Amino acid sequence: MSGFDFTIDMDNLNPAVWFGDTPGKRVCLRLCSPEKVEEFREECTTTKKTAVLNTQTKRMEIVEDCPFDKKKFSQLLHCYSIADWDLDDVNGNPIPCTDENKLKLMEVPKFVQFINECIEELAEQAGIRKKDEIKNFESSLGG
Repeated sequence: MSGFDFTIDMDNLNPAVWFGDTPGKRVCLRLCSPEKVEEFREECTTTKKTAVLNTQTKRMEIVEDCPFDKKKFSQLLHCYSIADWDLDDVNGNPIPCTDENKLKLMEVPKFVQFINECIEELAEQAGIRKKDEIKNFESSLGG
């Protein structure tokens, strides 16, 4: 068992951490708490009730279908996990840290790789994720 070697900020239980030390090339990330992940799962799952004919009994039955919107779930994770950034475009202009821009950059393989590596490091620093859980999280980010 490891010692209790960290401090707790009760006003910010899930702090974001900056990665990168070059101005215009820094990203601030945070991990999703299990509660936040569950909130996103619920938001991405819709329950549909449909009347269908049971071919054996010849009666109508109500069937529940709960489709999961994986794309929306990934987008929510991206937008939450990327707390802020200091990024410049090729002309040196700052790129605003908006949800729209976060999702655009998550289409860039090099950016995704960087984010995945930083999330893995953040998780290891937090000491709360196992390698398999990190890989599952990365796969939801498109890694």
